[in-house]
Amino acid sequence: MLPEKVAAVKKKASSDTLYRNGVNSIISTADALIRKPDITKVDYLGMAWLLTDDKRYADCAKDILLKNAKASSWADKEMMMRNPPWQAELNTAHKIFAVANAYDAIYGTLSPQERKEIADGYYRLAIKPLAEDWILPETRIHTLNSMGHNWWSSCVGMCGVATLAFRNELPQADRIIRETNSAISGWVAFEGDNFQHKPRTFDRNGGMYESINYAGYGCQEALLYLLALKNVTGKAPDAIPQLDAMAGFFIHSCYPTDNDMMNVYFGDSHKTTTGHNALMLLDAARCSRIRIERHRLVSGKYH
Repeated sequence: MLPEKVAAVKKKASSDTLYRNGVNSIISTADALIRKPDITKVDYLGMAWLLTDDKRYADCAKDILLKNAKASSWADKEMMMRNPPWQAELNTAHKIFAVANAYDAIYGTLSPQERKEIADGYYRLAIKPLAEDWILPETRIHTLNSMGHNWWSSCVGMCGVATLAFRNELPQADRIIRETNSAISGWVAFEGDNFQHKPRTFDRNGGMYESINYAGYGCQEALLYLLALKNVTGKAPDAIPQLDAMAGFFIHSCYPTDNDMMNVYFGDSHKTTTGHNALMLLDAARCSRIRIERHRLVSGKYH
């Protein structure tokens, strides 16, 4: 976690009600996790540690990470019964994202032995299965033709985020990151497959064939990786031309009402889902030539 970003949030929270409410919500969730630990929300403890310097949060996060790193497997029983077996899927991606952020946040409080133990455990539980099933050419069982929707960007992207977080402890990190870069670029640029009735990821106007909800989620997961890559390498990812039209797609698929922004609704998500997370990440990652103005979509509403 970049120290200047943490300092900026603290400063903003001292004068901005929206930021202050967000910080209070994070701390409230972290307090509940001290009482009832949950690996899927361990990143809140990491954020609370950075925002408060209260060692209780870092210690609780460390205990959760060390304990859960000893699990025998994260594989889903139903998915493992498929042919071929799926070692990793969407829940794996969600959990390792929380773990990676918590690890990054408390990294400075861990001993070298603790860092290695945590990294090795989650490489075994999540990074290796995700990389083998979704990314590495010699082992992967999923392709853009078969799984080229929001699951692809999440499983590939969150494997990449975790690999970036554990890179100092994993000798395999450089190769996985290179392959992740290629896989994410391939997802964005996928031209479709007429023989298998698979549409291209983005049409010529930047539209995505899934609903606003799933399009927003798929784009968000890819952009989370691209932002993490920027934070680690210190530079914006290479330009991806297909992303230049993304803002227009989401903005023009939604409309303002007296209360919330609403989307062009297909009945498979929620009518107030707008894709605003993808737009904010697009701006933060600076991987598009289009700048997102503040008056566009912020927290789902016009400001």
